[in-house]
Parts: sequence; C-alpha cells; structure tokens
Amino acid sequence: MSDKDKRRMILDAALELIREKGFEGTRIIDIADRAGIGKGTVYDYFSSKEEVIAASVQDVVDRDFRNIFDEVDQAEDFETKLRRFLEVHCKILDLYGPFMVLFADLQMKNQEDTSDEIKKVVDEIRMLHALRMRDMVARGIETGELREGLDVDRTTTYILSVAIGFAFSYMLSMQECCREEGGGDRREEDPIPVGPMVDLILRGVRNEKEAAHD
Repeated sequence: MSDKDKRRMILDAALELIREKGFEGTRIIDIADRAGIGKGTVYDYFSSKEEVIAASVQDVVDRDFRNIFDEVDQAEDFETKLRRFLEVHCKILDLYGPFMVLFADLQMKNQEDTSDEIKKVVDEIRMLHALRMRDMVARGIETGELREGLDVDRTTTYILSVAIGFAFSYMLSMQECCREEGGGDRREEDPIPVGPMVDLILRGVRNEKEAAHD
C-alpha cells in the first residue's frame, strides 16, 4: 500500500469518527483502529490529533465547501444566489456538524490553546465565505437588487451571521428535541429550513422598489 493510500485512509477514518464522536471524543488510537493500521503508523504521517483533524478539514474545504460557490455562480440574481448558497451550506453543515461546532467554538473563545493547523483551516473557511459573500453583496448593490448605500462589509457580516447563527441554532435545537424524545440525533429527513433565513435576510437588505417591479 502506498504512502498516499495510507494517508487517505487516516484522513477518511478521522472524518468519520469526528462526525460520530466529535472532536474531543476522537483519539489517535480510534483513528488507527478505524483505518485498520497501527497507532504508530498514524504518527508516521501526523504529529498529533490536531494535525490529523486539520488535514481532514482541509479536505472538506477543498472538496465540498468550494461546491457552494460552484452552485452559486450558476445563478444570475441575488435572491437565487443567496438561496443556493444557504441550501448548499446547510447540507454541508448537516454532513459535517461536529466540525462546524468545533469552528464555532474556536471563534467564540480564546484561541491560545488551539493548534496552528486548525487555526489556519478555520481562518481559510471564514475568509472563503466572507470574500464570496462580499462579491454577491457588491454585485447585488450594483444591479439595484439591494438597497443603495448599504455598507458592503457590514452587510456581508450581517448575512453570514444570520445564516450561520440560524443554521446552528436550528441544528442544535433539533438534536436536543430528538434526544428528549429518545430518538437520538436529528433525522436526515428534517432539513434545516432555508426559506425563513432567505426571507429574514432579504427584508434587511433588499431594494423594495426593485422588488415591487418583479
């Protein structure tokens, strides 16, 4: 088996385990067992659990997060772009919930104890979202779909805060409801509702005169 294949097995195993157990509940020995290799082999490729996690998350960014923007770029108007952005974002949040909780936690607390590898990936995800959303907002103002005079940076922050906050709150509340009812985690058939997020955001930024002509 090649070094590339072994590294791939380690990353896949880490991703699966963090989805199942979360960051704190995943150990190097668990990753090795899931990958079907020895614990020492993991350390041949990575120096710590944090480094394995960072590499796994980087895979998610490169493979899946960028799909958000491939989907968005196919739309012409701001509302459709926003809806597609939120739909794909929520699907990824569903799939990689433990990672997203980890990222949110890192943004809310002092990061002194966080590894440089994880900080780098967290910053890349935040920057990737912010830059692309900023482009959407700036274009929406240019086309008259959004109100004239909006501050692009503040509006970008507003939209991302509403979207991410709503999605996290919904996901966590549904998980809590399911646990109280004895049903385990939130069911896959209970998707995060995108419509209310879109409506809330558009009420804050949309050019109502332009909307009235639609």
